[in-house]
Amino acid sequence: MSAEGMYKSLRCKLQGSSIAMVVLLVMGAGCSGSSPPPAEAPPPSLESEETEGQGGVAPASNSAVQDGINAIQAEDFEKAKGILQAAHDGDPSDAQAAFYLGVALENTDDVQGAVGSYRKALENDPKLTEAAVNLSAILLDQEDYAGALEVADRGLAGAPQQPLLLTNRAIALAGAGKTEEALTAYGRAVKADPENLELKYEYARGLADAGKNAAAVDQLRQVIQSPDPAVAGAAANLLGRLGAYAECIAGLDRALKTKPNPDLYVRRGACRHGMKDDAGALADYTAAIEADPNFAAGHYYLGRHYLATGKKKEAKQHLQKAVELGAGTPLEAAAEKVLKSIK
Repeated sequence: MSAEGMYKSLRCKLQGSSIAMVVLLVMGAGCSGSSPPPAEAPPPSLESEETEGQGGVAPASNSAVQDGINAIQAEDFEKAKGILQAAHDGDPSDAQAAFYLGVALENTDDVQGAVGSYRKALENDPKLTEAAVNLSAILLDQEDYAGALEVADRGLAGAPQQPLLLTNRAIALAGAGKTEEALTAYGRAVKADPENLELKYEYARGLADAGKNAAAVDQLRQVIQSPDPAVAGAAANLLGRLGAYAECIAGLDRALKTKPNPDLYVRRGACRHGMKDDAGALADYTAAIEADPNFAAGHYYLGRHYLATGKKKEAKQHLQKAVELGAGTPLEAAAEKVLKSIK
């Protein structure tokens, strides 16, 4: 199981007026542009935004640290860095000051400084779980899988059900090429955070890569029920890859009853095509471009459908539209390739 494209390493951050364990979105890039062909492109980036931790963050150790926390919550990281550096210098044994200084440093792009601060926080308090979460995440970003695994294991010794640490541990094992151990670790993470459908998707992907298709499909039946179209679409994509077309269609039937979505129409159309229901596929591809006339993937799949049924004129029209709307994306190249094959 490759670590490429795996569930993003998880961190702790401050949010709102209270301290909570969540995924730290350190300026992660979102998806943009036209959707690539569902059956050919990588699935969307799946980032959790609300994962609760086990064993919450301790209260601020003093008023200076609280001031630093307040600045972090206000996203004034430069101010937070100054306050917390002074607090840390004043008491190097204060684990809270070191941890929150690490958060401020990481958010001002001083990654190595953050590593030092998180290590200092853990030296002062080995049970400071949030420091272990953030340090293991940075080490994963640096592809130091052995280091990330060591930090995660030490953190889990004090908080064995901490889902963010369990997930980082699974990613570390996958990155180190320990496929079976990684799958077991993902299973533990899913058990600790059963409502996290993004995590279930990554577990399913790992199972599929390991050839455990039935187990993967079992997870995906739940994932495809996600209210997030990106998550449901990724699940549909993987179900299609596994040949589980009936599960794909049933899941997207539910999703599309809630809210029409051009990407999900295309994905359901691809699964209907896999079931040899070409009339249903045509209806879905048409619905996709009716919902969004500028949706490149809808034109691409509609063009492919018309080509397969011998309607070359209509095929060229939609494939050319896909090239135009998908400029700069993998879909442009895919559509051009099909166009060149038309005699």
